[in-house]
Amino acid sequence: MHLSDEEKNYGRRNFHSEAVFQAVFYIAKSAILLDFARLNGFSDLQLSLLSTVYTFGGIVALPASYFYEKGKSGKKFMMVWSAAGFSLFALAILVMAFKNHIACANWLFLILTLCSLAATTLSSTPSLIWHGQLVERKEWGTYMGRRLVYWNVSEVLSYLLLCAMVRYFTNSLGMQMPGYFLAFAIATLSGFITLYFISNIPELVKLPRENLNFFRNILLPPLKRSNFRIFLCSEFLFNFGMAFYIPCVNLMLLKDLSVDVFTLSIYSSLSAVIGISLYGALGKLSDKIGNRVLYRTALMAFFLLPFTWLAIYFMKGGLAFLPFLILNSYGELGIFGAAYLLSVIGLRVSLTPELSKSSFISMSSFVAALGCFSGAITAGKIREALPDKTQLFGLELSSYLAVLMISSIFMLACFALSFLFREKKRHPSKKSQEMPG
Repeated sequence: MHLSDEEKNYGRRNFHSEAVFQAVFYIAKSAILLDFARLNGFSDLQLSLLSTVYTFGGIVALPASYFYEKGKSGKKFMMVWSAAGFSLFALAILVMAFKNHIACANWLFLILTLCSLAATTLSSTPSLIWHGQLVERKEWGTYMGRRLVYWNVSEVLSYLLLCAMVRYFTNSLGMQMPGYFLAFAIATLSGFITLYFISNIPELVKLPRENLNFFRNILLPPLKRSNFRIFLCSEFLFNFGMAFYIPCVNLMLLKDLSVDVFTLSIYSSLSAVIGISLYGALGKLSDKIGNRVLYRTALMAFFLLPFTWLAIYFMKGGLAFLPFLILNSYGELGIFGAAYLLSVIGLRVSLTPELSKSSFISMSSFVAALGCFSGAITAGKIREALPDKTQLFGLELSSYLAVLMISSIFMLACFALSFLFREKKRHPSKKSQEMPG
């Protein structure tokens, strides 16, 4: 059974609409949430864990893959878990609204938020497989680039508008926390709207796998292929390193460079705009040259970025054009972040055999989340152990900058590993074949 071209086009349009509203919900992973937590007295460890919300769902990706394979409908699986995630985040916001009456409110908010994002990101595996029913492999990069444009345009606009709303509530009305709560309520409502578009996407009803064994059919197949094992090591190290980088950059700007959350939102949004403008071109480029070249380029850029922040930190008091240096760093993050995201999605698809995509993609998500989660705990513990100012090679650095610099080590290791796994060359005129182990 196959979907008609009309059904595929209808499904792709609904997926694009879903991306627009889903992006607004994922504002929960942005600097808005980190600043909200910082103002509510969260510790460095809690802030580090909170910075992992976007990838935390991968921790439970493998059991999710098992239950997905046992069922008949990927659509039902996505809708149930997405609805659960949106509901949990609404509950987390209620906890903070009544925090004075709830013991350990900060930890409860953290746990509910992580579980919320875990539930919503559980849908990523069936979503990628579902996309595969609607898009030819030779057009994958172009299609995914277009989808990411929709996602990021929505994210940028909603991010700026919600940050402006928080700033208005804070500066004009003198009500800082209500501004944050309203922003989170809008994001949650947007999440629930995505369920409508998901329900409209046509799917091929799959046959459930009856005699499915979690260890034999889900856990072991990805680990048996040496090519894929190397890729998993690279994913772990990258996400471990980024857990040192992302929260430290944001917190260094907020605390050490006295940048307010609205200004930070502008930097982040302009970075995203740069990425948006390149998604289409990068998608077509990955279709032509393969994903691995794009992947290596992004890794080398992430290796160099901490040194840019080192220069910015020491120039903070004496340069009128410091904002342009910060913008340049965020611009590089936008360009190479887009390159990394497209290439790693492409590699997850191209390195997996057609009949086992669920288990392979879930293993990749699990390893990435494990790297991010363990990196966040490690980075948080290191920052808590360091004084606000620390000595490194005779230089007095902010503790955030000192931890940020460590991320370069992991990026360099990922770059070296990228030469050890291989991706089969694709020909646009031919249908892709199953990858060799």
